[in-house]
Amino acid sequence: MGGLGTFVGTYTERNSSQSSPLAGGSNTITVTLEANLDLPDGSTVTLSGLTGTQTPSNASLPISYVSGSAVYGTEGVWNANGSLVLTVCCGLNTSSAVVISFEVVNGDVGQDSPDVSVGFYIGGGIDFEVSGLSMPTSSATILGVVGGAGVLKIVVAGFDERRMGQSNPLVNGSNTFTVTLTTNVELPDGSTVT
Repeated sequence: MGGLGTFVGTYTERNSSQSSPLAGGSNTITVTLEANLDLPDGSTVTLSGLTGTQTPSNASLPISYVSGSAVYGTEGVWNANGSLVLTVCCGLNTSSAVVISFEVVNGDVGQDSPDVSVGFYIGGGIDFEVSGLSMPTSSATILGVVGGAGVLKIVVAGFDERRMGQSNPLVNGSNTFTVTLTTNVELPDGSTVT
């Protein structure tokens, strides 16, 4: 034994996904975090690279817990540049997995999923920072969009095909219209086409 050991603080589990890739739509982002150490109260965790939203800066963005203890309280500080800062509170264990979610509004322009990262600042007199840990994101297909569950992958919904025809051009004749529409996304139940 003997000698000095080195311990590297990190998030041993970190991943993310989203509920909707549709441009201009409401979107729930879900993040799983599990540190290999217990961060003391007052430490901060920063999610960066969450670009492409229309969500304005908000010093009290509500966060919800899908699972785990409320180690980051009930709100975070959202910056419109695409970062969310969470503050460790309540004397709870950050080395157990926690799954949080928060709402944003997707931008109006299509984009691939940006590179998201997580970092943390250890407070409580330790004053140590870890930054730039890449945040893997889901590659699942949702609403017919391959990789659509990837955080802030945004798709502008539209028609790949739209055709209309008729069976009879004669005046006073019976006529049947045929409409063919193919969208680039799956329309959720309750959607309307006008």
